[in-house]
Amino acid sequence: MLLAACGGPAQPDDAAIVTDFHNHQSNVEVTADGTVTRLLPDRTSSTGMHEQFIVKLSSADLTVEVEHNISIAPRVPVALGDHVLVHGEYVWNAQGGLTTARPTTEPSAGVRPHRRRR
Repeated sequence: MLLAACGGPAQPDDAAIVTDFHNHQSNVEVTADGTVTRLLPDRTSSTGMHEQFIVKLSSADLTVEVEHNISIAPRVPVALGDHVLVHGEYVWNAQGGLTTARPTTEPSAGVRPHRRRR
């Protein structure tokens, strides 16, 4: 399944995310590959309504929170255990970091379910 606003051939680089985490880097463009381990309630901010979930990186022992703005893009149909690719901006925090998916103008931005596990 390919969602609108997702689709470029962005290659996941979990090692870069781990390096960004250890170096406390923020505002870095990343592509993560991982498994949804937790679904969080939607959150409202000044930029709109965001769906949120936690992804454990496939090639590292690190989790990142994903925020996806559903005020400007469709909700991503993810479930626990789904394997996803996420492209967006990484912001460091002590829990592993936050990736804000940017599904607006970039052809490879957003969240894409890679394959379903059910």
